[in-house]
Amino acid sequence: MKRRILTMVATLGVLLGLAVVAGAQARNKVEVNIRFDFAAGETKLRAGNYTVKRISNKAFSLRSADGKSNAIVLAPISVRQRPEGSPERLVFKRYGSQYFLVQVWTDRNGEGSALYPSKTEERLTKQMEKTNSAPQTIEVVSKSK
Repeated sequence: MKRRILTMVATLGVLLGLAVVAGAQARNKVEVNIRFDFAAGETKLRAGNYTVKRISNKAFSLRSADGKSNAIVLAPISVRQRPEGSPERLVFKRYGSQYFLVQVWTDRNGEGSALYPSKTEERLTKQMEKTNSAPQTIEVVSKSK
């Protein structure tokens, strides 16, 4: 009898642990419809539906819904700009017709992660500074509720 109770308690503990992990993973995932081609780090990606998942403390994977486009980006910079409860989203900078992923917000705690600019983005920033212009910021909010 004791053994059966211990087995049931252990099984319940494992199931509870899995539920907590699944909940944490769900909060660290963003599903978005990006309507423009863009760069994520040094990788160029096509417009479409993407799932963005946190794969470590400082890295995210981006995967297109059709599975044809994938990227892993480092986002080591913590940012806190929004109040808690703000929607999950991706933030892009637009330089003319080129878009660059700059921030990933995968949960509603008001904290996000920023990417370092790519070489191309740094070059475009310098060009815009010469003309006293600035890139446009575009936010793409998560489709998931």
